[in-house]
Amino acid sequence: MKLKVLNGVFYLVVLASIVSCKRCVDRVCENISDEYKTWIPHQLNDTLRYKNGSGKYFTFLVSAVKESENDTQECFRSLSSCSCHSCKPYYSITASGDSTRNNSNVYTLKVSYTTQVKNSETIVLRKDYALSFLGMELDFDLDYISQSTDSLISNGLVYKNVFHSQIDTLNTAYSTFQITEVYCSKQLGLIAFYDRKTKDWYYRQ
Repeated sequence: MKLKVLNGVFYLVVLASIVSCKRCVDRVCENISDEYKTWIPHQLNDTLRYKNGSGKYFTFLVSAVKESENDTQECFRSLSSCSCHSCKPYYSITASGDSTRNNSNVYTLKVSYTTQVKNSETIVLRKDYALSFLGMELDFDLDYISQSTDSLISNGLVYKNVFHSQIDTLNTAYSTFQITEVYCSKQLGLIAFYDRKTKDWYYRQ
C-alpha cells in the first residue's frame, strides 16, 4: 500500500512538471532598437573618405548593411522558473577599401546587445560596439563609451563625445599592426585613425 502511494506521488510530480513545461513558451527575439542604429550612421553604397596631411586618401564603399531577424529562442523550465536562451539583436555595416593594411581592406561596425528572459523579466546582459578596421579588432562596452566627454579637433571642426583606443605596439602580439589608434563617435562612426605605414593621421572628410 505504501509503495502504491509513493508511485502515485511520483506520477503526480511528473504530471505537474509536464503541465508546467507547457506554460514555458519559446521566445521570439526582438529586433534591435532604432536607438542603437544611431551609432552606425552609414547607409548602403555610402562612400567614406579619410584624408591625411599630405592629401592622400583612404576610400571605403559600404557594401552591406545587416540587421538581426526575429529569431526564436528555446525556453525551458528550471525548477519553478522559466528561462530562455539569450537573444542578441544586432545592426552592422561592412565597407571595402581601396587600400590594404594587415592583409585586410575591410571596415566593419556592429552594435549589439544581449538579453535574457527570466520569469517574464527581460534582462540586458551587455551592450557592445565592435569595430573591425583593416585588421584591427576592437570591442567596446556601449554603456561606457556613451558617457564619453572627450573631444577631437580636425580641420577646424570639433567632434564631441568621441572615444579613443590605442593598441600597445610594444606588445609582440601587436608589433606588426599598421593601424594602431582610432577615434570614433556616435552618429559618425570612425572619424580618425593612425597609419604606421605612412606615419600619419587620417581624418574623416
